[in-house]
This record gives sequence, structure tokens and C-alpha cells, in this order.
Amino acid sequence: MVKHVTTWAFAAFSAIVLLLPGIGKAQQATESTFQPGWAHEVHYGSLIGSSDSEIQAGASLQYIGTYRIKRYLGIGGGIGAQSYQFNSGYSYFPFWAVCKLYDPSQTGVQLYLQLAAGYGAALNRRDDETLLVDAKGGFNAHGALGLEVPIRQELCLLLSLGYQFQAAQSTFNHFGWWWGDRQTTQEWKFRRIQLQVGVKF
Repeated sequence: MVKHVTTWAFAAFSAIVLLLPGIGKAQQATESTFQPGWAHEVHYGSLIGSSDSEIQAGASLQYIGTYRIKRYLGIGGGIGAQSYQFNSGYSYFPFWAVCKLYDPSQTGVQLYLQLAAGYGAALNRRDDETLLVDAKGGFNAHGALGLEVPIRQELCLLLSLGYQFQAAQSTFNHFGWWWGDRQTTQEWKFRRIQLQVGVKF
């Protein structure tokens, strides 16, 4: 896990250093008057947490669209794909309502808080190795604190650290000559630290 986090941190730092000349120009071009409008974001991130006392790593990809109605507030929605454990059946496709808050006094590099809540639909597939026969999704929510770093007009680099939650349910087959075939259902509550990098346009 440490190697995974270190790789992300190095990639983010390298991106900022390479884009510093563009950041200065974008800050100078920032208008003093606020213009309401749509913004689109694409994020890629890692999901890090524990399960059965073991560290688990997953990944996420999401698109978010918000309409910034005030200098300090944007509202909208988003969709995504999340895997809470590599090489497993624990994958979900969430869709959310999104609220994004800004510090209205800031220009140039901006700190933001993003909150999202919705439903995560399960990728329902059989997995013969784990005897998974059914999967159901549930409530999905995340919150993130991040930075918007202007690159040029209408384009920003996004860096964020957040918390991701997903409720779900899985049904497994069990076989035994003394009890016969039976199924058990397991309730899941995935809680993960989320590191993300993305672009806003």
C-alpha cells in the first residue's frame, strides 16, 4: 500500500511542477466577475482500506457535472465505476447527486469540498472461484477535500483526498455432502480512503 500511495504522490507532484507556467497565466486571466455555468470533471483514484484485517486496494473512475450557481456553490450529478478489491466481484456503478462548495474569496488555486450521495449498482456476475451467485448494491456516498489548480482558461488540474462508503450484499453457494447445497447472504459496508487526480473542463 505504501508503494501505491507513493506512486500517486509522485505523479501529482510531477504534474504540478510541469504545469506551473500555465498556472501563473491562468491566475492572471481569472475574471473578477462571477459567471454561472456548467463544469465537467473526470477523476481517477485509488480506494484504500481494510477487510478481514487485511489491507485492500481498489480503484475508481468517475464523471461529475456541476452547474455553479453561486461563486461558492455548484450542484449537479455524477456516475462512476468502483472496484473495492482488485481481482474480485466487489465492483459497483454508482450514480449520485453532487454538491460542491468553494471559498468565494479565493481566486487562482481554489480549495473545495465535494459531497455526493446516491446508489451504487452492483456488477452482478457469477464467480466460480468464490462461489458468488448474486450481488446487490446499495447506498453510496463520498466526501472529498481538494484543490483546483488552473492550467489555462477553462481547464484545471484536480487533486483530492476523501472518504468513500458503499453498502452492498452478496449471496454465495456452499456445497457439502453432509448438509447438501445451501446459500448464505453477506452484508457489506465498504469504507475506503480515496485519493484522486483529475481534470476539470
